[in-house]
Amino acid sequence: MKKSNSLAIFLVGVFVLGIFTSSALGEVYWPEKWWPSKWGADDEKGSFNTITPQKILSSIKVVKTGKYYRLGRPYEMSMPKY
Repeated sequence: MKKSNSLAIFLVGVFVLGIFTSSALGEVYWPEKWWPSKWGADDEKGSFNTITPQKILSSIKVVKTGKYYRLGRPYEMSMPKY
């Protein structure tokens, strides 16, 4: 009985220590300042600002066959969901 109590106390201690450690490591160091946006403070598009009509027309030249592929798959009740 004493062994299971000490194991439970140890596991709770590790859990609490993990919470405090992860919150201390929660701040991320960014090597360069990427904010504010070079397109202004109210910008919501980000790098999509670089997509121009000229770039869209030049990308059409890459298409050879006109074939497209579905990359998504709908979720079904029978499939495993983790």
